[in-house]
Amino acid sequence: MPAAFASSLRTAPWRGRGILLALCALALSMVGTQARAQLAPDIRLVVGAPAGGLADTAARLLATQLAASGARVSVEYRPGDGGREAARVVIQSFGDPGVLLVAENLTLALQDLRGTPLFNGLLPVAKLSTGVSTVLFARADGATGAWTEFIAAARRKRLLAASNGRTSDVSLPLAMIERRWGVRFQDAEVADAARITDIVAAGGADFGITTVDQLLAWQARDNGPADLAAMMTFGAERSPAYPDTPTLAELGRDRRLAFTLSFALYAPLGLAAGELAALRKAALAANDNATVRAQAQAARLPFVVAGPDVLDETLSRDRRIAAAIASALGNPR
Repeated sequence: MPAAFASSLRTAPWRGRGILLALCALALSMVGTQARAQLAPDIRLVVGAPAGGLADTAARLLATQLAASGARVSVEYRPGDGGREAARVVIQSFGDPGVLLVAENLTLALQDLRGTPLFNGLLPVAKLSTGVSTVLFARADGATGAWTEFIAAARRKRLLAASNGRTSDVSLPLAMIERRWGVRFQDAEVADAARITDIVAAGGADFGITTVDQLLAWQARDNGPADLAAMMTFGAERSPAYPDTPTLAELGRDRRLAFTLSFALYAPLGLAAGELAALRKAALAANDNATVRAQAQAARLPFVVAGPDVLDETLSRDRRIAAAIASALGNPR
């Protein structure tokens, strides 16, 4: 220790104790910051949709990555109140890096328009997918093979719709179609999204809603005499896979009714900067995880993780779309 410094401690003990206490506090602060910069050891991913849907798939892919980063991960389903229950669970976990929300962004934006806003209590962490296109389809040999026939049949009786259930992200168009054309559907809830096409092909439902990739995969198989036909897609433009199939915006004569789906990870407010950085770093590492990429390909979900700038741009777009849909139809959720 330098002589001058030692002398100052002897001549002014109170000053020496103050310096030592400050040094100890600084050291403890540095240790605390390093600890907070670590990924939470136990993470609960809360999903506002039923098991078996795309939000579940996104959550399980993320869980695989977070587990590879050293966390113990569980997935919890809270589809109540159209998905708002899941958001509330995370919002109420202020400052807890171990309670996170996996949600479809447009669905969350529509829910944000109902009652107490949700985005005010959530911290966007990372976008988990690029846009997912969805399609409404039916048996090609059925009476619902063309849109005018479909609506006429729906007005004669309540058609049975195969989907992941009304609270799932893919099923968002059901309520939009009901409101736009004044019809009502019965629901055939299918836990495994990959089986929706099989159920419609076998006559277990009048029509179904799934992703474009799932329908293409079914049509690429040898399905014997059964055939399924796309009747409507939901993007701003016609799907390149089904260029002869009109969109909801076309048939509804309202361009505000165009959308695609994407998924994101949200945390509660109150996280330390180091906690948020560690979480984003772990999520972004999924892009280099061969296991996650293989699982995503098998699940036919474009699981590509992007940072907050991309997510902020997506949220701005989806909140505008949600407001337009609510203006055109009322909030369909």
